Amino acid sequence: MKNEILDLLNTYYFLETKTSLLYKMYGQHIRNFGLSKLADFFDEMSNDKGVTHTNMISKYLSSFGRNIEMINLNFETIDYTDDLFENIENIFDAILENEELLREKVIEIADKSFEEKDHDTYHFIQWFVTDSMKDINEVSDIYNIVLNANSPVEVELYLTNLSK
Repeated sequence: MKNEILDLLNTYYFLETKTSLLYKMYGQHIRNFGLSKLADFFDEMSNDKGVTHTNMISKYLSSFGRNIEMINLNFETIDYTDDLFENIENIFDAILENEELLREKVIEIADKSFEEKDHDTYHFIQWFVTDSMKDINEVSDIYNIVLNANSPVEVELYLTNLSK
């Protein structure tokens, strides 16, 4: 595995970790809006990113005798005085923006591994390419439910029925 692909995978690993933390943090704030089912969805997304995705990447790198390397992604500090948590729409906008960044990065890995004829990485990353589109669609679908609901209770009822 070439170092450039390793660097891309490391960056992607830490972006997945960041996204997991964002889902967890935003989920707590959504729970404060009285939307426990919606917060549960955010918790599930957090676990998917922070456990499933990162474990897959770590195991893949280990299979080549490579390790996750610490990098600086310049995590931004969120200013709680701004209006990010003022409404749920802002939270969803931030999450969708991050999901789209993840998709861009995973496609970059796919493109580079194809270009470099790194067939193993290209095959491995295809799951993430597919999953990134699934995640964007899931978040968008839930966002549409929130936008079209008349009340938080309606959101919770819809999500309760959806999970049955």
